[in-house]
Amino acid sequence: MTPPERQYTDPAFRRKQGAGGGACGGAGRRIASAAVEAPSTRAALGLGWRAATESAWLAPVGMIVALARSALALPAWAFAGAIALRGAVSGLRRHPSVDGALLGGIEALTSPRMAATFAGLWLAAALLSAAVRIAYLAGALPTLGRTLSGEPDAPPAFATGLAFRFPRLAGTAVLVFLVEISGGLFAWTVYLGTFLVTARAGSLSRPVLSALVVAAALVAAIFVPFALSTLGDAALARAALREDGPVRALVRAAGRLAARPGAFLLAALAVAFVGLLLTGSMQAVASLATGLTRVRGGWLALGPELMVAALATLLAAWVELWRLGTLAVLACARGAPGDPD
Repeated sequence: MTPPERQYTDPAFRRKQGAGGGACGGAGRRIASAAVEAPSTRAALGLGWRAATESAWLAPVGMIVALARSALALPAWAFAGAIALRGAVSGLRRHPSVDGALLGGIEALTSPRMAATFAGLWLAAALLSAAVRIAYLAGALPTLGRTLSGEPDAPPAFATGLAFRFPRLAGTAVLVFLVEISGGLFAWTVYLGTFLVTARAGSLSRPVLSALVVAAALVAAIFVPFALSTLGDAALARAALREDGPVRALVRAAGRLAARPGAFLLAALAVAFVGLLLTGSMQAVASLATGLTRVRGGWLALGPELMVAALATLLAAWVELWRLGTLAVLACARGAPGDPD
């Protein structure tokens, strides 16, 4: 019998988890046990809503993750601000004027050493922010998958997913990043081409046809990055729930998206619209409630405004859970088109 202190380090336990015998591995493969095969968009939204509601305790965790990721960039910006202030003071000593302070600050910010240090701090913050998000998804997606599979009494999925799904999700996230970068390059190329064509609009022989082509290109520049972002989240869901490797997860997710592009994009747009509607409504009501405190003093309104901001962040984290649950249903349910599983 394995001693208690080696219960979670024994090779047999690790083999069991790696083979999908743990809480998070089996849950993803049994999403179809919820009597959903090739689910409709409405069914996927409903199942995602149920998963997010039953796993609502993940919303505060998601809020903390979002705040932490935002705070990771503060050292880089604090360093840049300190360097600019120091340069402004030095310039002011050399030339006691506003122009001297501005030139000193610009000179300090554009120095090669400062630029390299700032770039290093920003890159470290970006990598750490990505790692924090992947770690959160490694635990949140198996938790949602456990709810979708109809096994709420299974062992804790968040800790198990965080421990055993992080490497697979990290590899998938690298591929997703490259895909999203290609989408961004495509969009900026279209924007640049549109600008050049518009600048020469007067010399075009067929302005109406050119306008139609430019409009279609702008629509594609908006649609392609959004579709690739949805593809990336679907691939992460498959990596976490179906135990697919990075390349397999991306290929299978692309197959699902190509088979049912309307379902994926409509679900993502519907969740985004409801999220904006709920957040806007809450902020409008909060503005009316805190109107009196703003009249009586700015410091008095600080507390309610911070509370409203925290509630909006919490609501955004819950909407993100709903979106992830919906994409997990569309990407992982058995019997869906575009997947031989």
